[in-house]
Amino acid sequence: MGTLPCVRTFESRRWDDRNSDGAQTSVGFGGCSTDSGSGFSNASLKLWKDTFGPDESQGTRTNYCNHTYWGDKAAAKYYFALSGLLYGQYLTVQDVYTQY
Repeated sequence: MGTLPCVRTFESRRWDDRNSDGAQTSVGFGGCSTDSGSGFSNASLKLWKDTFGPDESQGTRTNYCNHTYWGDKAAAKYYFALSGLLYGQYLTVQDVYTQY
């Protein structure tokens, strides 16, 4: 995926969860690093429900370069946004996975 600045404008692609299988919505990271001398510790991710008008927050979770879960979400379009890093200004992630 490359280097992501830790700003509120970064958004992932959108996906259409049809809620037909009972799977939990999750985001997985692999190969994480930051521009900090302290290295990667964790990133804050916020899940958004894409709606007409202001999008609806589905909550913020902490990702430790693994999978982060939001539970089984209702049928809708969703995306996640990077909302914070413990160390550094930029996040580099080798692999990003979404399951829904």
